[in-house]
Amino acid sequence: TLDFFPPIADDPYTFGQIAATNSLSDIYAMGGDPKLALNIMCVPEDMPKDTVHQILRGGYEKVYEAGALITGGHSIFDDEPKYGLSVTGFVHPDRILTNSGAKEGDVLLLTKPIGIGILTSAMKADLCSKESTELAMRLMTTLNKNGRDAMVKYRVHACTDVTGFALMGHLLEMAQGSDTHLTLFPGEIDLIPEALEFARDGILPAGMYRNRHYAAEGFGYFHRYRTCNGTRYKRGRYTFVQQEKPAKEYRTCNGSNPSHKTSGYNRQEIPFKSF
Repeated sequence: TLDFFPPIADDPYTFGQIAATNSLSDIYAMGGDPKLALNIMCVPEDMPKDTVHQILRGGYEKVYEAGALITGGHSIFDDEPKYGLSVTGFVHPDRILTNSGAKEGDVLLLTKPIGIGILTSAMKADLCSKESTELAMRLMTTLNKNGRDAMVKYRVHACTDVTGFALMGHLLEMAQGSDTHLTLFPGEIDLIPEALEFARDGILPAGMYRNRHYAAEGFGYFHRYRTCNGTRYKRGRYTFVQQEKPAKEYRTCNGSNPSHKTSGYNRQEIPFKSF
């Protein structure tokens, strides 16, 4: 996999951590185990060396936490700094997960709350509280490793991480790819409270409007729709679908992830119904 982007945190070390966490997430979403990584970096010619080192150190520590190795990389000069990784991981051919395998009777589980993209937009305008800023940074630097480790113990049919297309866009891709119909309960989606307030006030990332246009035909309208369309560069809102015994998998993940919500059923299983 390959991913990189410009800074979304003022601190270079934190930016390196966020970028590396994001880059590693695609491997986890396919049920894989990351092993090797290459740095990809763009830096302005006048960027201080210590800033460059801090970005790389943040990335290195997240890769090390994932149990992988950075074996090299490439850098070029650019007007805007950018950082990310090309990651190689391993998974048994019979256990590869895609975003197109959801089946009727599956339930949806989310392992991180929704709304970080909105919080980062508020942070740019200095509107975000200290508590919500710290929460966003913690979520963006939390690997999806625990979710992956719990997921592979059970019969999971499909998985995706939630990033630039936001929750609605990625779920639409999953439903279309699986030829299924997904029923969501908005009240069961774990939303960051302050992000919901910002959304009501119109403080939204530009990508939200593109996502809404992309996903509008595939979803019926419901409350909090804008929050669920807020774009996120940080691949943390990792989602997966499971058919058999979701409560056991829920208990395995619960307590080891920043959030773990069953958003596709409430007391009884709500199926992905075929079109």
